[in-house]
Amino acid sequence: MTALGFSEKYKDYIRYVGARLYWPEPSQQELLNSLPVYNTAHDYTADWVYVALPEWAADLGVDGKGILVDVSSCKNASKPDWREINWWAAAFHYLNGSAERQAEIALGKPLHSYSFRMPNSHADLYEYAWLNRILLFLRRWAAHENGISENQAFPAKPDGTFLLTHDVDYIKKTLPLIIKKSVFDVMRFFKSLASLKIGEAFQTAFKAIQFALTPRRYNLFSHIVELEKSAGYTSVFNFYPGRSVSKKSWLLDPSYSLEDVAGAIAYLEEEGCEIGLHPTYGCWENGKLYNEQKALLDKYLKTPTESVRQHWLRFSWQSTWEAQRLADLKRDTTLLWNDRPGFRNSTALWFSPLDDGEVMDGFQALPTAIMDSHFFDYTTADEQTQFARLKHYLDEVRFVGGEIAIVWHHRVFHPETGWGGLYEKLLNYIKLADDEKR
Repeated sequence: MTALGFSEKYKDYIRYVGARLYWPEPSQQELLNSLPVYNTAHDYTADWVYVALPEWAADLGVDGKGILVDVSSCKNASKPDWREINWWAAAFHYLNGSAERQAEIALGKPLHSYSFRMPNSHADLYEYAWLNRILLFLRRWAAHENGISENQAFPAKPDGTFLLTHDVDYIKKTLPLIIKKSVFDVMRFFKSLASLKIGEAFQTAFKAIQFALTPRRYNLFSHIVELEKSAGYTSVFNFYPGRSVSKKSWLLDPSYSLEDVAGAIAYLEEEGCEIGLHPTYGCWENGKLYNEQKALLDKYLKTPTESVRQHWLRFSWQSTWEAQRLADLKRDTTLLWNDRPGFRNSTALWFSPLDDGEVMDGFQALPTAIMDSHFFDYTTADEQTQFARLKHYLDEVRFVGGEIAIVWHHRVFHPETGWGGLYEKLLNYIKLADDEKR
């Protein structure tokens, strides 16, 4: 099996991944096994088509169009019929990131988490958790095929859950931060001008100058903890280990040391927050570097860290997870796009990835679908529009009973940036749904 192929044994992999949320009992898995799923042998193609669902499962599709699948999972992509789709293969290719893996091979290098580098896509590809919808369809079909209700055959669909996380990139204002922020401010300035929003453009310019000229320290840990505690949540804080290895490190890596944040780490641990690793920009494929940087962070922790998210989301499907696992890291939340929100591999659940076709036992990845900069650096929309977009992804996770991570950088809670207000709306929205289900 190659990274882009599919064999029958990967049906077992999808059954294994889906079992925790959707079919935990062996008898339920046997029901799935009996499904007459079409077996296509087409080579994988990064192109997609909607497949209409039968009436008894229509609610699991989107806008009456059904479920989006890759054309190679269809017997006839020009006239797709739900009975002639290899649903196991479609699920596998989403979860396995086959489209990105194919792009990495073609480009000869990783995309490093920028969606615009994908040579082919679909407008709805990252908007919905297609993998989860396929798993829900399979269990609905298994119940229908056996003449029983889904509620009789399977447990209730789970409630969606969210892992709140914060990457700690800056504890004070630095020249590299000013330079990087200025790049986005220039982009916003010209976007506003292009939309003939002259006042908005000059307001952006004024705030950029004010930001550059005002020194600042970002001691916001207790503010974030208290905000989340009032809603009944705790979160993960990912810290930079303080040892740069890249020539680009002055501009691209944070400039603090772990000694600078030792008090904050101790406070966060005392408050029940998890501490994760946020490796240097150049650390994305080297297990030795992960080991060194994890060891630096672990010196400041009561319990060695097991969690990681890549700085700048530097990531390769071919090597990053395996390198992390070699450093005894067990959980990764890097899987999101830098330049847009959404479900990067159309998945909203924890899963153990494959390495050379074998399950990486003891290691799990959770996709992150929402990041603060998606709604501010990459758009000029007002906060009401921002929240409506953000809410779409939260609602999708609730609908499929899935799981995602959310990241809001630590420094942006300061009033000079003003991104904390949208996070508070996000928290309140999640809390309202959690309160209603209790």
